[in-house]
Amino acid sequence: MLGYHALMADSVKGDIFGYLLGRGRDDKKLPVIHLTMVAACKNHHGSGVGPALMKDVFETVAAAADHIGACCLYLEAACEGLISYYEDWGFKRVSSKRLAMYMPIATVRDALTPADNDDFLDAASDEVA
Repeated sequence: MLGYHALMADSVKGDIFGYLLGRGRDDKKLPVIHLTMVAACKNHHGSGVGPALMKDVFETVAAAADHIGACCLYLEAACEGLISYYEDWGFKRVSSKRLAMYMPIATVRDALTPADNDDFLDAASDEVA
């Protein structure tokens, strides 16, 4: 095995970050796709497995988002040190006090468009390599 990722349909309270997505601040739940884990096996770090995993995450999210009505890809970084890794991929922090991050579905799709795909994914993989 080279690595793995896990995604699940989930929801988060609107007051957590709904205002960031233009959905107001309220207690309604917002549907998201939650990236619960992504990892390359230790002996494959630096070999390009991470970027391949993230591309697969984006492709899976883009395909599933409309089916479940998700507004964004959401994750909670395992530690502060991973924040910059996810920021290089285009994720934004919900707040400086939390490890929660998000990426609007439109941004996920933009990363996969033929014109932008190679530039975006290459730039991100250069940053994290």
